[in-house]
Amino acid sequence: MKLKMILLWAFTASLAFSAETSNWEGTFFWSKRKKQVENITAAFEKDGKDWKATFTFKWGGKDHIYTGTAKGNMKSGNLTGKINSDDKRVRSFTFKGKIKDGKFEGTHKETTKGRKKETGAMSLTLLEPEEEKK
Repeated sequence: MKLKMILLWAFTASLAFSAETSNWEGTFFWSKRKKQVENITAAFEKDGKDWKATFTFKWGGKDHIYTGTAKGNMKSGNLTGKINSDDKRVRSFTFKGKIKDGKFEGTHKETTKGRKKETGAMSLTLLEPEEEKK
């Protein structure tokens, strides 16, 4: 009976902590404004084989939250994704890059209306759990 209780507790605990998340912060620039570097945060939550992606930043004095999906390993290797703006006129973007040693270096492109237009670069650093609480 005790063994069954322990196994039930372990199974329940594993379900409670199964939502894998990865939080990042860094900067991006828009290719037409290379001297204008903006802060950005990114949160990824495991969703099956893929990730739900949320990017938060200020642009033009306004707060923005862009959401979408990403594919890749948050520890190393390639990371790619698609996100949509929160604007009334929805804009779509893709991003791609590589993760190595807790750093992501990549580019972003606007894909609104099916076009692929280079829009800039992005650098992110993985936050440690204690940094996330700040």
